[in-house]
Amino acid sequence: MKNNSMEVFYNKSKIKTRLIPLSCLLAFIPLGVANLVYDILQRPQQQVNAFLPIIAVGGIAILFIYYFIYQLFRVWLKKYTHKKPIFIIDENGVTDKVGYHSVGFIPWSNIKKVSALNSKSHYLVFFINDKQEIINKFKSAARKRKVAKDFKKNGLNIRIETDWLDANVYVMKKLAQTKLEEYHKINAQVA
Repeated sequence: MKNNSMEVFYNKSKIKTRLIPLSCLLAFIPLGVANLVYDILQRPQQQVNAFLPIIAVGGIAILFIYYFIYQLFRVWLKKYTHKKPIFIIDENGVTDKVGYHSVGFIPWSNIKKVSALNSKSHYLVFFINDKQEIINKFKSAARKRKVAKDFKKNGLNIRIETDWLDANVYVMKKLAQTKLEEYHKINAQVA
């Protein structure tokens, strides 16, 4: 925290819990497949020919599984090596760069209320005044539809999953509420 603001990063130790098993799978799947193929090739030619269709289908399935695991590994490795803050609370508002559903900067003027939600994950929830302001800041029509769909699903709120972040959701909520109250006090004095 600096200047009564907060910069939040990915929690490296939690991300390691995903990277270690994925890296083991990436290393051991090819070894297991090579061992299986070697065992099959050691059989008589007639048995090998009988296994060829199974080997072909199994090989394609293993390639898809391996590719999926590799993609997961890349995503978690990218999070692990990410050096910049992914969520910021400051005097201007909040900046959300946490994940796929991120909406970027949200000014305090467009935030009605801050809350925390605990279901299967922990979420920091921002209730929004004007969803169209957030939707309109995106240039891509596909991204605009995606954000509009999220609003339709969740109502006028933005949920930020905090499970993989290095800050406590309730500490984040308290600071965000404090900043929101300060913003409303300043605007009430000006008005």
